[in-house]
Amino acid sequence: MSKSTISNKSQTDWERLAAMGDDDIDLSDIPELTPEMFAKAVVKRGLAEDYLEMRAQRGSKEKFLKAMSKVAKVEPPDYDRL
Repeated sequence: MSKSTISNKSQTDWERLAAMGDDDIDLSDIPELTPEMFAKAVVKRGLAEDYLEMRAQRGSKEKFLKAMSKVAKVEPPDYDRL
């Protein structure tokens, strides 16, 4: 089997992306969502639950705490509060 030529390293400029505001994002190549599109949409309940259950079975408290230790300890902005 030949060695893969696909790189796992992201080529995204994450700092530039994080600094962008909503108005900086070019949406010109994305079609406008219409009421008809929403009317035809299908919600598939349970898929998210199944996925989360599968991920929970693979995880552990140790892995969770390790991941959470990398999350910035800052208060969320007002629009993102529960």
